[in-house]
Amino acid sequence: MLTRRDLVLGGAVGAFSSSAVRPVFAQDDSAGREAMQILNGIKPSIERLAALASSNSLALGYVPALRDAFTKYLKANGKFPDYCEVGMDVFYDIYDWHIKNHLAPEIGRVLENRLSIKLMFTQLVVRYELNGNHVGIPFDRI
Repeated sequence: MLTRRDLVLGGAVGAFSSSAVRPVFAQDDSAGREAMQILNGIKPSIERLAALASSNSLALGYVPALRDAFTKYLKANGKFPDYCEVGMDVFYDIYDWHIKNHLAPEIGRVLENRLSIKLMFTQLVVRYELNGNHVGIPFDRI
C-alpha cells in the first residue's frame, strides 16, 4: 500500500525528471544554449533520484557490507549469524535505514551492557571504541 509521502515524493521526482529531459528554448539563442547546459548538468542527478525512487533494493549505506558478511557466514555455517560487531557510524546508518523504510528498530542491550540493533536475523553489537565504519566478523552465541 502506498503512503501519502510515497505518492507525493514519486510525483515530485516524476515532475522534475520529465521537465529536465525536455529542452527549453528562449527567443534569444544564447539563452537557449545556456538553459540546455543547465539542464544537461542536472539531468544525471535527476536520473539517479528517479532510479533510487523506483528501485526495489533497500541496500544503501552499510547494508551491502553487512549483507556480504552475513552471506559468507551463511555459506560457511548454513545459518545466519547471531551477532556481528559494528562501529558507531554503522549503528547510526542502520538506525536511519530502519526509520527511512518505515520499520521499527529493535534496540536492546546485550553482554557487557552494550547497545545492539537487529538487522534481519542478526544482532549488531555496537563497539564504540572501534572505528566508526567497522563491520566485524559475524559470530554465534558462545
